[in-house]
Amino acid sequence: MNCKRCHAPLPATGYICNHCGAMMSQEQIEMQKENLKNQPQRIELVSEKYGHKKQIFEARETKKKSNYFLFLILGVFFLLLLVILFVYFYKN
Repeated sequence: MNCKRCHAPLPATGYICNHCGAMMSQEQIEMQKENLKNQPQRIELVSEKYGHKKQIFEARETKKKSNYFLFLILGVFFLLLLVILFVYFYKN
């Protein structure tokens, strides 16, 4: 079952999405109650208890990579500018 708001997987227990904090709809709550009645007691996963943070981590890593690329481009541009200025003033 997935959250209707953020489409993240819903926890096996509880009625609130661990990812966005949205309350489950009445249909989802009833389905979850039925599933819990039919299933034996199971161990809750840590990711279900504390939410799915993989997407946030991936977004941070992507941002870090784009910053490194930006600094590399600026560094190359700065070095090229220094070489051009050095050649210009060295000839004169």
